[in-house]
Amino acid sequence: MIELKKSDIEILNDLLNQKTVINVIPTDITKHLPADFSIDNAILNKICSSINSGSHIMLSGSPGTGKTTLAMAIAKAATNREAIFTTATSDWTTFDTIGGYLPDINEPGKLTFEPGIIYQSISDRRWIVVDEINRAPIDKAIGPLFSVLSDNDVSLAYKNTKGERLRIVSGNEYNSDNTIYKVDYWRMITTLNEFDKMSLYEMSYAFLRRFAIIHVPVPKDYLTLINNWFTGFNTTVIETVKAIAESVMKSEIREIGPAVFKSMAIYMGNRKNIDSDDLTHLVEATELYILAQFQGADEQELQKLLNIYLGKLNSRTDLIEDLKNQFNSVSGYTMTL
Repeated sequence: MIELKKSDIEILNDLLNQKTVINVIPTDITKHLPADFSIDNAILNKICSSINSGSHIMLSGSPGTGKTTLAMAIAKAATNREAIFTTATSDWTTFDTIGGYLPDINEPGKLTFEPGIIYQSISDRRWIVVDEINRAPIDKAIGPLFSVLSDNDVSLAYKNTKGERLRIVSGNEYNSDNTIYKVDYWRMITTLNEFDKMSLYEMSYAFLRRFAIIHVPVPKDYLTLINNWFTGFNTTVIETVKAIAESVMKSEIREIGPAVFKSMAIYMGNRKNIDSDDLTHLVEATELYILAQFQGADEQELQKLLNIYLGKLNSRTDLIEDLKNQFNSVSGYTMTL
């Protein structure tokens, strides 16, 4: 009788539960999202249709809209497995994504191929989520994986210990010593922060065309979320954060995702354990969470944001002066009170 180890049982359970045909629906995704995560049904419909039709997807939006959380939920809903997660960096090369040679610890003096993270995900038949995709020089970093994303077969520049050239082939067969198969249900999900598009690496049209690009906006029930998170705080605090959210929704200032406000509420809730001055805590949370989203904004946009605070905190000249100094420090402008 063969005795199975715990790791063997886990692998078999994974294979048993893994979906080989992708047919995900919106409710499959929402059950893997936090209870207070809000996303419009129209966005979920686009995501499901794109995934089911065989597309890789790129979730694009402002910081705090939940792109990363959503990406992981999509993968779990579609495959019943956690995706491999990685964050792109500026020093990525094909060594990180495909792999390369490293000294063989079992045979001193020899080299062996060490898989990169995308190669490994294809080999393991697990989806991969690449966060902040435009932080890497992605066209150079993925090299021949361009072709793989379009279901073409590729031969790599590397060989296994038998001297056989490594290959990635589209199909559902078992992997062999020198060939891994990109199965039909394998997908890559990436996220892109729109604010960073001009300051980070550009992506070629050749890369982008391999993805369904789905914009993740702030949710329609933005104000309801803020009401829920800021319940119990000073009325002026609630009015201020709602005024900022309304300005976002009217496109008067740049998009700020709801996760930014949630972080503020959590900080301010903990801050209450030390003292009870909600308005001071609001100014602190603004410096910690809001102003970071406005780096690089022009003076006019920053003045609009500052004016919201000035209109709500006019009775606290001490806090207004603090805010002005914070805005000046972040922007390099001299803001007007």
